Amino acid sequence: MYVWIRLLNIFTSCCPDPPPAAATGSTLGRHQIHSWLPLTLPPPPNLLWEGGEKGQREPPPPDPPVAAADVATTAGSAVGGKREGTEGAAAAGSARSLHHRCRIHLRLLITAPLAPDLPCEGDERERREPPPLDPPAPATTAASTSARSPMAAGGGGGDELKLLGLWASPYVLRAKFVLSFKGLSYENVEEDLHNKSELLLSSNPVHKKVPVLIHNGKPICESQIIVEYVDEAFPDAGVSLLPSDPYDRAVARFWAAYINDKFMPAWQKASLGLTEEEKAEAVKQMLAAIENLETAFKELSKGKPFFGEDTAGYLDVTLGAVVGWARAGEVLFGRKLFDATRSPLLAAWMERFVALDAVKAVLPDNAELIEYGKMRMAHYAKLAAALAAANKK
Repeated sequence: MYVWIRLLNIFTSCCPDPPPAAATGSTLGRHQIHSWLPLTLPPPPNLLWEGGEKGQREPPPPDPPVAAADVATTAGSAVGGKREGTEGAAAAGSARSLHHRCRIHLRLLITAPLAPDLPCEGDERERREPPPLDPPAPATTAASTSARSPMAAGGGGGDELKLLGLWASPYVLRAKFVLSFKGLSYENVEEDLHNKSELLLSSNPVHKKVPVLIHNGKPICESQIIVEYVDEAFPDAGVSLLPSDPYDRAVARFWAAYINDKFMPAWQKASLGLTEEEKAEAVKQMLAAIENLETAFKELSKGKPFFGEDTAGYLDVTLGAVVGWARAGEVLFGRKLFDATRSPLLAAWMERFVALDAVKAVLPDNAELIEYGKMRMAHYAKLAAALAAANKK
């Protein structure tokens, strides 16, 4: 009984004035359903994984018991604030109606179990917590220490690197790429985003997300910042990723911001949108971004194999974060992210990029990503069906 009273109390605090159609069965809007998710089940993950990043929420703390004397007050104020006399009886009736509707919509949400998120991640700008069903990291990616070369020259024998991440996240993959290109060894720590370690919470207390690189006890957060930090902190290790010329560096950072702010969100939502309209709009934005990136590659590569011209550089690592899921998407969706007809330069670039030894050393297994992707797609299909059913009530 307490659970329903609590849900009623929270529901009415979000929607103090029920719509006129409440008497005949009102529609529970999508924003209201989403506001319920943190109260019942973990909210659906956003892509990817970091990913993503600005809207991440933590599970609410347990609520204190409700005193019996508060029950009458809750029912009396459920619809429009304080009620007295006959108004109190009418409010109680409205409260029972809301209580019935709450049970219906809560059941709909519970019948759509949440599959694991990609963490679309860690760097994600609006990543929500992945559900508690995340599969364990594959054995090939769960090793505690990278098997690549020892600390390269310039890193120093006393440098200690530890990467907190999630194996399927493209943002975590971006961080792994820069470490691989620099030839640096590091300890890889797989995080359970439903039971985050004290190390993660203390290392990234603001966003509480992955990836986090810890260098000699000092944490560096956000995948793009990690890329720049590693390149600058280990200038003599491996290849230099950022352009040496200040103007070229500024241009590269502009396009990196475009990839993170425009391309990545549209790419994620194109496959994980909850409605066909949402997906269609995301596809339009994604294709427009790909067209701009195709033009950027033509100008920046100067006819060479990579954004960094002869060798992979800063922008190759930035956009390269999607190549794992781009390959898996060919199986999951039956189409290529970078099509040889629509974006021939990027299509050829991707083939060259995934063939690099530094990339192959950390790229997740394609079959494992495909299975993970199927779970996510099934989750979003059930969530979309529950949303559609709720909106018909």
